[in-house]
Amino acid sequence: MEFDLVQIERLLIDFRDLQNSILYRAEKSLKDFIEIYRQHLDEKVHSAKKVLKIFNEKKLHHYDLFRIAGLTPTENQLSDALASLLNPKSAHKLGIEPLRNVLSTIENRHKNVSAIISTLDSAEVQIIREYHLGDTIPDIAIISDKFIIFIENKIRGGSETYSTAPQTERQWKKLLKMGKMKGIKEQYLLGIFLSPEEDKYPLENNFIPMSVSKVVMAIKKAIVNSEHRATNSDTITNIECFLNYYNWF
Repeated sequence: MEFDLVQIERLLIDFRDLQNSILYRAEKSLKDFIEIYRQHLDEKVHSAKKVLKIFNEKKLHHYDLFRIAGLTPTENQLSDALASLLNPKSAHKLGIEPLRNVLSTIENRHKNVSAIISTLDSAEVQIIREYHLGDTIPDIAIISDKFIIFIENKIRGGSETYSTAPQTERQWKKLLKMGKMKGIKEQYLLGIFLSPEEDKYPLENNFIPMSVSKVVMAIKKAIVNSEHRATNSDTITNIECFLNYYNWF
């Protein structure tokens, strides 16, 4: 069998070129992966530092008997409790006052709040948890024949979800659409972004940021002024214990 040395040499050169090309692409892919992974780690470290800063500021790293007992509430559980407190038909006998007081704390921050407060005594209020609206689900929807309020509730360190658009932006569009369908003017529509952090703001400017501490103080004020306080002491004690923990958590 005769060997064509020239052809063999050409094949070897082609093989080395292919080998070098594969090695180059592999090296480039590895560098790209390392860079992406480094960016991912940097983001995680940044997030961890923020969480640690909040824990240090709130002293949450100190003794926490609730966590030891396994009584750490989820975002949904806190939303369930808050929805019940804001519901004038709940058995707490506080009526519309918790909702009125909560709205009063942001009355000077949005023109729509005063308009909504003026309708509270004559409105038929319905509270809905996890109001499904297709591409978004407000944690709490407060719906009446006169106004609509969406509340997006976050736990400490929580952030908005993002699909086609930021969570609060999608909710505001649904709020406008719902108001139009029900014949409710825009001045009676309101979005609230609730969070334990004082400095956390929604991505949709039409949503009003509100801290848990403000909600807690507003509901406690409703309790102090309640005419049923003396005859409803067990329930009041239960609510106050929850509010203290909610504010601390």
